[in-house]
Amino acid sequence: MLDSFPFSPISDNLEREDFVRFANRYSQLLAAQIPSTGNVYFVGKSEPFPKIYTDPAKGKKLQACYARLLSGEMTSDIVEDCCLFAIPLIDGSRLVVLISELDRLLVERAASQWLEEIREKLIRECVQIKQAFTDTESGLLNSTHLFSVMQSQSIHADVAVILVDLPFRGKAGKDSFRNAQKAASSLKSFTDSRYMIHHVGQCVFALLVRVSDISSIEQFSSGLVHLLKKERFYRVHIGSSKLVSGDDSTSGETALNEAWTALQTARKRGPFSFCDYSILSNTDDHPLRISSPDVRKEFRRISGKADNFCILKIKGTNLPDQELLSGADGLGHQNAISFGDKDEVFVYLPELNGENGLDFSKKLLVELQDHYGVTDLFIGVSVFPTHNFSRSDTLINAQKALLHAEFFGAGNSVLFDAVSLNISGDIYFSDGDLPRAVREYLAGLALDASDVNLLNSLGVSYALLNKNTLARKAFDTVIEIDNHNHMALYNLGLGAQTRGDLFDALDCFNQAYSLCHTSDEGREICHDLRLQLGILYCQTSDFVKSLEYLNEWLAESTSGQQARAFRYLGESYLGIGQPGEAMVWLEKALQKNQFDHELLSLLGTAICKAGEGDEIALSLCAKSVDLAPEDAVLRTRLARVQIQSGLADEALLNLKRCRGKRINPIEVQLLKASAYSKLQNSGRAGYWVKRALTQCEAGSDLYKEAKALLKILE
Repeated sequence: MLDSFPFSPISDNLEREDFVRFANRYSQLLAAQIPSTGNVYFVGKSEPFPKIYTDPAKGKKLQACYARLLSGEMTSDIVEDCCLFAIPLIDGSRLVVLISELDRLLVERAASQWLEEIREKLIRECVQIKQAFTDTESGLLNSTHLFSVMQSQSIHADVAVILVDLPFRGKAGKDSFRNAQKAASSLKSFTDSRYMIHHVGQCVFALLVRVSDISSIEQFSSGLVHLLKKERFYRVHIGSSKLVSGDDSTSGETALNEAWTALQTARKRGPFSFCDYSILSNTDDHPLRISSPDVRKEFRRISGKADNFCILKIKGTNLPDQELLSGADGLGHQNAISFGDKDEVFVYLPELNGENGLDFSKKLLVELQDHYGVTDLFIGVSVFPTHNFSRSDTLINAQKALLHAEFFGAGNSVLFDAVSLNISGDIYFSDGDLPRAVREYLAGLALDASDVNLLNSLGVSYALLNKNTLARKAFDTVIEIDNHNHMALYNLGLGAQTRGDLFDALDCFNQAYSLCHTSDEGREICHDLRLQLGILYCQTSDFVKSLEYLNEWLAESTSGQQARAFRYLGESYLGIGQPGEAMVWLEKALQKNQFDHELLSLLGTAICKAGEGDEIALSLCAKSVDLAPEDAVLRTRLARVQIQSGLADEALLNLKRCRGKRINPIEVQLLKASAYSKLQNSGRAGYWVKRALTQCEAGSDLYKEAKALLKILE
C-alpha cells in the first residue's frame, strides 16, 4: 500500500480569510488595474456596507447593486463613480470588491466586457498571490510573506514580532509534518484575524500583531506557552520583540533579529519558556537589578563586619538630600547613615532588628510626607541576619520589600518576608525566567513553608520545567494545608491530563469547579474548567455531560476562542447519535485545520452515519489514515465506513492492524463479523459474534449490537 505524499497543492479557490490576510496586496493589484483616487473595500454578506455617499439616493442605488452581485444576479457593474465585482468563494457564497472614486473617463467609457475581463483577471491573480504566499506544509502564511511585510513601509503601528518554536519529538520526517500541522491548528485557535501567522520552517512560527491589540507581549507569550503545553506539545519556546513605527533605528530585519535572539535565550531557560528582547536589552531598568558597584562598595564600607543591622530603601518624588536622612536623631536613631546614588537611596541603621526597623520606617514616612512634602513614597525594609541570606543580599532584599510595599499604594513600608519573595518570583516568572523564579519561590518557602501561594507558583514553574514529580508534590502540599484550594486542584488536574490519567484529571477538575464556580476570584479559572471538563468528558465517552459543559463555555467565549471546542462538540454530538449536528461542528473545526487527521476521520464517520454520502465519507476516512497510518482508531472508523460502502475485503485488511490500548477488541470483533456477513461467510461471521458475546457486558451497547447481528446470521 502506497503512503500518501504529505503535502497538498494550495487551493485555487478563494475564501473570506484571504481578503483579510492579503488585503494590502489585493488592493495594490486593483490600484494597478483600475484608475481611482478612492478606497478599496472587500464586503461579504456579514460585514456592514461602507458609507460611500452622503446622498441617500446614491447610497441606496449602490446597495441595490451590491445585493444583486451578492445574490448572483450579476457579476460586475459600475454605479455612479464606483466599480463593483462579485468574487465567488469556496463555501459557495460571494464577496463584493468595491472601488470608489473612479476616474471620470473610465466611468463614461467602461464596457461590460472590459469589466468581466478585469474581474476574471482579478480572480486569477488573487489566487496566484494566495498560492505564492501560502506554506504548503501548514496552510499558513510563508516566510516570503513575512519578509515582504517586514521590509515594507506600510507598517503604521507598533507591531509585536513573536517567534514560536515547537520542536517535534522523534527523527522521522512525517513527525515533523504532523507537528507543524497540529501547531498551525493550535495557533489559529488561540488567535484571530488580527494576527498574521507564518510558518517559517522547521516548526518555527512567526506571529505579527499590533501591540495595541494585546495586553502585553509577555502576558500573551505566557498564555500561549500554557495553551500549547495543554495541547501536549513536546517543547514550547517563544522569543519576541517590537517593531516601533516611525523609529528609524528599528527596522523589520532588526526586529526579527531581536526576536530570534530572545528565542535562543528562551531555549536555554527550560522546555516551556519565553523571553522578550526588551528584558535582555534593558537590564538597567529591571525592577530586580542589582545596585551599582559604587553603591555596593559604599554599603560594604558602612556595614563593615557588623553582626546585625537594618537597611531601608526609599522611593519617592521630591526626596530631600541624603544628608537629611543621616543622623536622624529626631526620629530616634542618631547613627542612621544614608547612602546611594541618583537612582537609589538607602538608609543604614546599625543594630536594629526587623520590628524596630519597620517602626523606624513608619516614622520616617510621616516625617518625609508631612515636613518635606515627599509624594509617592514607599520604603522597603530588610535586616541582617535573615535566615541564610548573605550580607550582600540585604540590599536586593530591601528592593524586594520595596516592590512589596508598592502593592499597598503610596505611603507604605514593608518588612522583607516570604510574600516579598513571592512577588519577586512572579516578576521573574512574568519575564519567562523560570529558573530564577523557582529560586525565589524556594527562598520564600524557607521563610514560610506553609504559604500556599508560593507553593502553587513553585508547582506551576516546575511543571513548565517538566519537573512534573516536584510539581505534583508542591500541589499536594497545598491540598494538605488547604483542601479547598481550587488553584492547586486545577493544577493537579492539568498534571493528570499531561500524564494521560483522564479520570484523575476529571476528579481534580470537578473538585476545583465546585469550589470556584460561584466565586468572582475564580471566574477565569472556572471558564477554562468548563472547557477542560467538556474535553475530558468527551474523551471518556460521557457525551451528554461533555455537551453541557462545552455549550456553556461556548456561550461565554469570544468568537476567536470558540474554535477550540468545535472538534469536541462534533465528537460529542456524534456520540449521542446526532450525526447531522456533529457534521456542522466538525466542518467548522476542519476549516481551521484541513490537515487534522482526527477531524477528517470523525467527519467521515458523521457523514456515513447521517447517510449523506458513502463516497465522501470513505474519502475523508481514507485520507485520515493516509496522514496517520499507525493510528488504529482511524483504521477502525475507516473499516466501519468501508463495510457500509461494500468494501468488506478492504475493511478486513484494515481490521488486522486495529490493536492497541485505545482499541476496544470487542468492537473490532463485531466489525469483522459484519464484514464476513457482507461477504456471505456466515461461519466466520458467527465465530466473531460469539467470541464478542463471551466478552461483552450484558446489557451494554456492544452486547445489544452483537445480539442483533447474531439474530441476522441465524
